[in-house]
Amino acid sequence: MANLNKYESFILKSLDDKNVKVSNELCQLLEDSFNISNSNARKIIQRATQKGVIKSSTPLTFGKGQYAYCKPTTNFTKDRIKIICKKHRPTLYRLLVALDINDGILSYYEALKITASPLIDGISKVDYLDDLIGLLMKFEIVYQKVDKNLVKYLILKLKKEDEENLMHIHFAKISTDTTFITDVLKN
Repeated sequence: MANLNKYESFILKSLDDKNVKVSNELCQLLEDSFNISNSNARKIIQRATQKGVIKSSTPLTFGKGQYAYCKPTTNFTKDRIKIICKKHRPTLYRLLVALDINDGILSYYEALKITASPLIDGISKVDYLDDLIGLLMKFEIVYQKVDKNLVKYLILKLKKEDEENLMHIHFAKISTDTTFITDVLKN
């Protein structure tokens, strides 16, 4: 990119190797390297995003309303989002890890339990599962599908070709798990 100022060049250099950073990290780097204020650093990042020098994770935020940033040639993949979420968005991190553990598929009910999401709106600062799914769908990481048993699933997009088999296997796991619940409750 031509006509980059020293701040924009520095930001791009710090985002090398397909790195993704949240705004607090970028601001801190700018403040330490150029001895500028936090509000000035935030403005520099905002302008760099508007110019297309860096790409923002909008609308996905990572704690305290901060966005993640990367080079325009880097995409926000599941693994990159998961790395940031581990520290800044634990609910979403748990959901992504559970998808990985379960071969890229979860029932909606399992996802509700994993994220500890309430079903009824009204509690502030709580991640609702439908909001999390919406964000992941916006980044084309997951999609939802209902099987013949009317079970709603959350499936990783890269598993789309094998979705029928995945849903069949996962339904069998769910059925097996629920058969043991009565034994647990009796004891």
